[in-house]
Amino acid sequence: MKIEREFKYDVKVVGGVAFDGENVWFSDPGNGAIACVDRKSGEVRRRLKGPKVGSGTAWDGAHLWQVGDGKLQCVDRESGRVVRTLPLPDDGFISGLAWDGEALWAGAYDRKKLYKIHPQTGKVLRTVESDRFVTGISWVGDDLWHAVYPEKGRSAEIRKINATTGKVVRSVKVPCTISGMSYDGERFWCGDCDVPALRAIKVGARSKTKVRR
Repeated sequence: MKIEREFKYDVKVVGGVAFDGENVWFSDPGNGAIACVDRKSGEVRRRLKGPKVGSGTAWDGAHLWQVGDGKLQCVDRESGRVVRTLPLPDDGFISGLAWDGEALWAGAYDRKKLYKIHPQTGKVLRTVESDRFVTGISWVGDDLWHAVYPEKGRSAEIRKINATTGKVVRSVKVPCTISGMSYDGERFWCGDCDVPALRAIKVGARSKTKVRR
């Protein structure tokens, strides 16, 4: 595991994280915005102020998805307009959001679960259980990864899991508590629950498929 880059921001928290094929986006709940970041410089290029902003953020190849206002919001990345909404999969704290090429995935922190969600109806297609508190989640090619919260003497980790059974295939310890995470083809971009920072973390995830733009 290697932290390649670290950018700090004057915000309360860096929440959900998404990669759109060029830029990294993170949710900024304190200022009610989604920020667009240059990967090389860390500069915030612009902010979307339209949607209600919570934790999870994802990119589906055409739109951003954002948890907020008790919903899953499909957001136009140019205008910030909420195109449509879906219900959350349960009433717990949704702590992560990702796109697998066909469906949305949401991490439920306190439920210790991950949900596969139909992007048109909001129907839960699959529920995967974890033995740890789930934070950020991301797809790397055909592999599902998620972060877990440090607890009871156990460190924070990034895990690759079997997306059907939830079995842990690989685990990498990390020195920070990850909020959101998204893979750019080489590294995970991760928010921090404790420090308002965005970090590029390389773990050798080896994506087999191209990142959708």
